[in-house]
Amino acid sequence: MASRLVWYKWRGLHPERHHMHGVCAALNPKHLKIELLQHQTLLQSCQRLPNRWQLRTADWIQLIQQWRTLTTVGFDQQKCWQLLRDRSRNQRLASGCQHIISGIQQGQSISAAMRQLPRVFPSWLIPWIESGEQSGQLGSVLGHLAATLSVQLARQRQLQQAMRYPLMVLGLAFLMLVLMLQLLVPRFATIYADMDRALPPLTALVIQWSAMPWSLMVGVPLLILGSLAIGAHVLKRLLRQRSRWQEVCYRLPGLGRWWCERHLYDDLVMVQLGLQSQMNLVQLCDLQAQYSASSYWRQQWQHARQQLQQGRPWSLSWQSTLAPELLLAAIAIGEESGQLLEQLRIATQELGYSVEQFAQRLHTVIPACALSVVSLIVMLILLAIYLPLFQLAGAVAV
Repeated sequence: MASRLVWYKWRGLHPERHHMHGVCAALNPKHLKIELLQHQTLLQSCQRLPNRWQLRTADWIQLIQQWRTLTTVGFDQQKCWQLLRDRSRNQRLASGCQHIISGIQQGQSISAAMRQLPRVFPSWLIPWIESGEQSGQLGSVLGHLAATLSVQLARQRQLQQAMRYPLMVLGLAFLMLVLMLQLLVPRFATIYADMDRALPPLTALVIQWSAMPWSLMVGVPLLILGSLAIGAHVLKRLLRQRSRWQEVCYRLPGLGRWWCERHLYDDLVMVQLGLQSQMNLVQLCDLQAQYSASSYWRQQWQHARQQLQQGRPWSLSWQSTLAPELLLAAIAIGEESGQLLEQLRIATQELGYSVEQFAQRLHTVIPACALSVVSLIVMLILLAIYLPLFQLAGAVAV
């Protein structure tokens, strides 16, 4: 069985170029040292690049930005990808860059070379690269694509950061409740057992709850949370495949409407990017019909593509959809005036503002709801603890 090549990040000394560094594929460090000596370079240190199963969005943004910079300053594409390979930080990306270099040397386009390596290059990236190559505006396409992905990544990180606080509150509250049930409630249970009086139902329930083993008390809530998380993940996957189910969710007031507009906003941003890159609207609808995160909007984009191919306007094909009236009016005016990109930019900006405003309100409501739930549970436990004392004090007063 042939040995597998591994990518190493190395540093070495060259008699003329002095200190050098880069990335190279080799069987092992000894083989790497021999390879570099053939190029009159003495290996000083090497480190195996980590292996990732999937590249993050931040990795793609960095790669696209670096590629755009190298393209803009005038490097040919083979040199660009050699430099990108030498700056790679994981095995998958380094092997992908080397595959692109080999494809360029064989006369292939970059998009064609990317299609041959689907385990590295995502399918949503290739149409944009192909459009940039065909229009001769690869640098512009890369710039718009990097900016769009950066905005989406910033919004995802903002949502994660907003959820961090309520999750911390719930975690600390859960720990506090467990300590109360394990340390505080048993002391009162001992006192009430000596009173030989009937306890209120709420107090009896809390005492029975506190008598549960530690592992069971912690394990049951964690099992419930895990089941809810798995259920939510399965439901999300089903909604991505069932457009009818997703439409029902979209029609829910408040959160459902926001979810609908958020998915639509992401799609419109990509369409706007395509129009800036001189892609035709039919092709853009086809792309969104394949790569939209929403099964409902994938179906609507497919319908719009079919209508456009028959010579009908986009605005009419979306009259019966959940698209906002403001967007439909902007699309209609843009098609009539020939300024679709400008009208779409204005409507997308307004839609994004609406989505952001609701998200801000949601980020404010979630921590408040978490604190309210925790406060209610603590209040019920304290009430259960002190309720027999209140009844005893009332009986003594009588």
